[in-house]
Amino acid sequence: MSLAMKKLSDIKKPVKDYKKSFKLARKLYKKNRLHESITILKQLKHHGYDLPLTSLTLAMAYDKVAYLSEDKEYEDMALEEYGEIINYSDSKKYRKKAIKLQNSLAKRISILNENEHRAHEKARELETLSPRSAKSWFMLGANFAVRKDPLFVI
Repeated sequence: MSLAMKKLSDIKKPVKDYKKSFKLARKLYKKNRLHESITILKQLKHHGYDLPLTSLTLAMAYDKVAYLSEDKEYEDMALEEYGEIINYSDSKKYRKKAIKLQNSLAKRISILNENEHRAHEKARELETLSPRSAKSWFMLGANFAVRKDPLFVI
């Protein structure tokens, strides 16, 4: 059995050894196999290993998926995980790190929102000034991926 297939089969097994499972999740996270890492970390939390390090790693994985895919759902899940660590963790070390990561995520989200707003305004401006211009329609289409709002583009 190949190494990749063996690791995938380990994901589906119930958690027996926290350290081994967590180490695998961290390894997958570092290799950008984020969904597999998230699956293992969620499984660990489900089985009672809801330690600050597990939650922080899960939040970081959500954050990285949100960054790579620009998916709002993962941003919300990352913010929620960071919030849980900040509000409920006894470890000052992990709370401090979670606050730092949460602030950087919030800053990144606000920058995206500002850029999105500027692109939206520019597209509206081009639409009113030259409605038959290919550039204005291109701008509107380009905003679709950012906004994920079909009504805006239509």
